[in-house]
Amino acid sequence: MKVTAVLAHPDDELMCAGTLAKFAQLGADTTLVTMFMDERRDEWGKCAHTLGYKADSPLFDTRSEDTFVWSRAEVVAFENSFPRHLNSDLFITHRDTDDNTSHGHIARLVRTVARKNNSSVYLIDQSLPGGISPEPAPNLFVDISRYTQMKLQAIKCYESQLERYPGLDLAIMHRDGLYGWQTGVEAAEGFTLYRGIIK
Repeated sequence: MKVTAVLAHPDDELMCAGTLAKFAQLGADTTLVTMFMDERRDEWGKCAHTLGYKADSPLFDTRSEDTFVWSRAEVVAFENSFPRHLNSDLFITHRDTDDNTSHGHIARLVRTVARKNNSSVYLIDQSLPGGISPEPAPNLFVDISRYTQMKLQAIKCYESQLERYPGLDLAIMHRDGLYGWQTGVEAAEGFTLYRGIIK
């Protein structure tokens, strides 16, 4: 199985870190593509190492995020830059309703690529500390009970964010605990199943 997460910024992967770790530990070819890089590159790399998935170079390392929009040109740019990911069985990306403007454009880009390639798509919850959006409510939960300690270690890789947002680690883990409680396990990550089947 081939799994590719396409997310906007370093630390966005924390919303699906347990799921990425689970797929990687189960032997899936698991890769994170982060579209826009910033000063957190080292923390991003440490997080990937901790969780055991591959991290792919950002597509727009030197380009302003302000010019990025969902368009045919951006879809083609993504396809040309990452041809090895086009046949992924599963894409994980943002919700198009996420309050961060880049997140919505990336969600639409990934959904276009998935439509062309008949891939499944899981949409992550709104990234913290951006807020907790009730729309849409998750309709897919992934049991990450065996991966909570690994996820906590991954969160701690982002020292800059923990300093900037005290309690961020607790907020993320509490949300996982809430989803776990709702589904009868210790911890779970919530997604919106946009396309495909639950695996």
